[in-house]
Amino acid sequence: MTFEKLIEQFINYVEEEKNGLTSVTYKRKIYVFYEYVVLELQAKDVNYQSILTGMKIKELLDALEYYVRNYDVKYATTAWNYISVVTVFYDYIYKEFGWENKLFENKSEKAELKNAYDNKIKELKLNMKEQVHPLTDVEAEQLINACNEKLAIEDDDEILNGYYNGVFANYISSLACKIILLFGTKNNVINELKITDYNEQLNKLKINGFWVHLPDELSLQMQRYMKVRGKLIEKPSDDRLFVDIAKERDKIDYSKMFNILKEVVGHNKGMAVAKYGIMQMIRSGVPSHVIKEFTGYANDVYKHCLELVDEQDGIMMMREKSKLLDATFRKSRFFDMM
Repeated sequence: MTFEKLIEQFINYVEEEKNGLTSVTYKRKIYVFYEYVVLELQAKDVNYQSILTGMKIKELLDALEYYVRNYDVKYATTAWNYISVVTVFYDYIYKEFGWENKLFENKSEKAELKNAYDNKIKELKLNMKEQVHPLTDVEAEQLINACNEKLAIEDDDEILNGYYNGVFANYISSLACKIILLFGTKNNVINELKITDYNEQLNKLKINGFWVHLPDELSLQMQRYMKVRGKLIEKPSDDRLFVDIAKERDKIDYSKMFNILKEVVGHNKGMAVAKYGIMQMIRSGVPSHVIKEFTGYANDVYKHCLELVDEQDGIMMMREKSKLLDATFRKSRFFDMM
């Protein structure tokens, strides 16, 4: 079996065990490890097994540094994700083929390796701030489906009387999550929106000064919400777009805002929803200053999202890189004249 075939088998294994973006992340990171072993350790199909099982702490640390330097990694979280993928890879080749590297099987040596990784990450001066990971594609789709289900309640009274049974919390949370997922905005934007920031006729929202269209389904859901809101507010002068069923509250509690998120993914970290939206904007080519101004998030969050996008979309096997380069050169204006 060739080294490249082994990597493909591992990716197939991961795709069966993992879903959505998680498998993509595994794929990209194991490509980098493969690249290091081939380019730096001169692995060939005849010797890669002995190289993998014989790698020492120094080589594994060098492999981590290769990843950080060559792919411009800035965050410790990203580095630890890479380390996790390499660990899963070694677990796989041990269970599948019996190829053992004691650094990943022996308890004391595993502890020594983890300590070495800790020190290396500090030496590389990576950003140690804990980063919330964005939703995966699968989780985002699950969230949208769950939100649409909660927003499909036909009886207004069921929503208006839903203080104690969680119906209202899920209803308002579903609207907030869909808006944040689409636009990548900070949590506080939901509470800061005014009635004048919503144009029902044109199906547009004004977020941090930018007017943006709503998708058809969300437009209909917002129109329905406005009818519910009209029955909910006590003072016609109340200019908040999103109001709580608890009359004494002047804003929606963040735990209630992400109530539906916890049901779907097991946590209520709104930034995971926002980062998904930010990454879609990055992929679409929206300039960084526009993203930060529109979403309200600072450079730290934007850079983490950019790092994840670069990693997910930019890391390829050597064979894929060769094809890309070859295709690019063939399109060269003077290629046929050379």
